[in-house]
Amino acid sequence: MKKLKKGIAQITDQTVSLGISMVIIGLVLAAATVGYFYVKSTSDTSLLTMVINETKNLKNSNGYGNDDFVPALIKGGSISKSYTIADNKIYNKSGGQVTVTGNGVGFIVTTSQLPQSDCLKIAKSLGTTDLKSTKINNTTFTGEVTAANAATECTDGNNTLTFNTKS
Repeated sequence: MKKLKKGIAQITDQTVSLGISMVIIGLVLAAATVGYFYVKSTSDTSLLTMVINETKNLKNSNGYGNDDFVPALIKGGSISKSYTIADNKIYNKSGGQVTVTGNGVGFIVTTSQLPQSDCLKIAKSLGTTDLKSTKINNTTFTGEVTAANAATECTDGNNTLTFNTKS
């Protein structure tokens, strides 16, 4: 009888231990998934911030003209190796192309193929009063882009953001 009781206790302990292990593994996987998507959108914000700041360093005495600044950013080592660069083009984490074109005294940065969540976060983060305008898909905002504006304009699917600088 003692052997039977000891066996049942061991089986129960093993079952509880296995259950706790499965819960811990599930929590770790959930945290990793959330972390991946958070880092992905944060890194796209970082990429665009870096592109805007580095392009400001490329201004000449007449402004920016209408030049394509992507080759200068790539060849100048301004773009981190953690981003995709191919054929003198920069790509965001979603695979959309990032373009930088002079616009007289300012310049225009465009990024495409953004999912809705990234569109919202990036538009809210970078769409400030420091810019001349921010365009989400086909709607242009002057001044700050609020979370409500971004939520209305960022669609479920591929989104395009365009940031037009003042200088």
